[in-house]
Amino acid sequence: MKKIELMTGMIFLTGIILNLFSISGAGILLTIGGLIFGSIYFYLGIFIFLNVKPKDWFKRETYKTTSPQRIFGSIATGIALSFVSIGILFMYQSFPGSGIMIKVGGLPLIVILIISIVKFNKTNSKFYTRIITRIALAILFTVIYLVF
Repeated sequence: MKKIELMTGMIFLTGIILNLFSISGAGILLTIGGLIFGSIYFYLGIFIFLNVKPKDWFKRETYKTTSPQRIFGSIATGIALSFVSIGILFMYQSFPGSGIMIKVGGLPLIVILIISIVKFNKTNSKFYTRIITRIALAILFTVIYLVF
């Protein structure tokens, strides 16, 4: 799972960098990477954040030790990151609707980030580290666009 996320993230990042330098072909790379990246978080976010292997996705025992709050948080974070990544794609491609996509995904991400930081300080769990890292990267790429 991490390899797929990393590969599509690199494709998306390469498209963003090429787009910043106005190199031809950047739009295609950016669009493909952004759509796949957003889809991964939308559909597979719960598995990424709970660190569940694909062979264990549909086993009941996998989720017995996981609290309902973590499951809900994983789903909400995946959906919010999906909206933000598609919003970033729209921003770099100058498509209409990028602002609303960033706001719809960004506001829940800010709440999730605050909750994750507080919970991380209490528990020092890798679950919150995975969430904080990904939210920080989404914020970083949004800020890069706004600066350049």
